[in-house]
Amino acid sequence: MGKTEIKDKLYKFFLSKRIDEIGEPHVIYALSRIRKLIEPEKKEYQLLWFYCSWALHYRMDGTDPVKDMVKEFVGEKDEGFIDFSNLIRALTEFIDGQGLPSELLKNEDNKDRLRELFRDIYSDTPLRFKDQTGFELTLTAPKITHPDTLYGAGYKVVALD
Repeated sequence: MGKTEIKDKLYKFFLSKRIDEIGEPHVIYALSRIRKLIEPEKKEYQLLWFYCSWALHYRMDGTDPVKDMVKEFVGEKDEGFIDFSNLIRALTEFIDGQGLPSELLKNEDNKDRLRELFRDIYSDTPLRFKDQTGFELTLTAPKITHPDTLYGAGYKVVALD
C-alpha cells in the first residue's frame, strides 16, 4: 500500500468521524496508518512515531531512542500526571501538514475525549527502559487529578531489577 492510499484512508477517516463515534479501535487504526506514513521520516516525527509505536505494542522495550524525550515529559518525579497535550499538538501539526481534515483536533471537548482514549490505550502498555539507570513507566487511569483537566493519565516510574 502506497502513501497515497494511506493518506486517502486517513482523509476519509478524519472527514467521516465525529468524536462521539470514535472509540479506542478507531484511534489505534488512525495511529497505525500515521505510523506507516511517517516511517521513512520517523526522525523528523520522533514524538509522533513514539506514540504511534507505543499504541501498537503490548510492551515497549526498545525505547533507547526516546528515553531522553520520555524523561523530559516525566521529569524527575516518580509519580505524576500526563495529559497528552504534546501528542495532540504533534498530531495536529502532522495532520495539518498533510492537508488532512483536522476539525476533530481543534475543539476542546474533542481534545478531552481524545485524552481519555489515549489514557485507555497507553495504560495497557508499560514502557521499559533498559540501561544503567533502567526504569519502567506505567500509565494508569487517574488516581490523582490535575487542575487543568480531568482527562489524562497518572504515571508511576519504578526501577527495573
